[in-house]
Amino acid sequence: YKNILALIAFGHKNNSIDEVARILDLGVSKVEDFLQNFTIVTIDRENRCIDFVSESMRKFACRQLQGFKEDITNLLIDDLLKDADSDLALDHLPDYYEQAGRLEELLNYLTPEHFSRVLERSQSLYPVRRRAEMGLISSRKLNQDKALMRFSMQKSVITELERAEIWRSEIEARMALKDYDSALALAQTTVLKEDKLHLLAIIAKMKRKEGLVPETE
Repeated sequence: YKNILALIAFGHKNNSIDEVARILDLGVSKVEDFLQNFTIVTIDRENRCIDFVSESMRKFACRQLQGFKEDITNLLIDDLLKDADSDLALDHLPDYYEQAGRLEELLNYLTPEHFSRVLERSQSLYPVRRRAEMGLISSRKLNQDKALMRFSMQKSVITELERAEIWRSEIEARMALKDYDSALALAQTTVLKEDKLHLLAIIAKMKRKEGLVPETE
């Protein structure tokens, strides 16, 4: 039954009792009976999700059950691959591939379509950048020059996009302080034309909201 604790420790948070039973090929009642005897885990009665009572307890369990990590991670991968297009697989498969050292499969999974889906679902560049970094590191380890170039380009594009987002926040702050000249100067320093257009549009929009007329230029 150490496999149950190992799955809760190394799997994603909020594994349900039914998921644990399915992945480990155990009866649901057996999992429930086992968990009732442990005070280090808690069960949400509404959604039947299992978690450790604290993060420190999870870390302690991970150390004690380190020998189970590889087998559990492979079981988690196999389970997610049954529905590889699910949101759960989208969120966790890359991490599990990396943990299991299955780097070839990780690179094959990190397709442009995967990045598009992650961006569409999260509406954030952080998970996209993180996956690009995973691909970059894995490509280096496997000495795959073609993949290395692809992930290097992806990371560069993401970094540029993140920089534009930072500029947007700074320009909005300067406009709120009515520091119009410095906001305009900051927008003019951007390299890409589309970024410059975007930032100038923000300035114009905020000026109109304040009843001001944007400069013709």
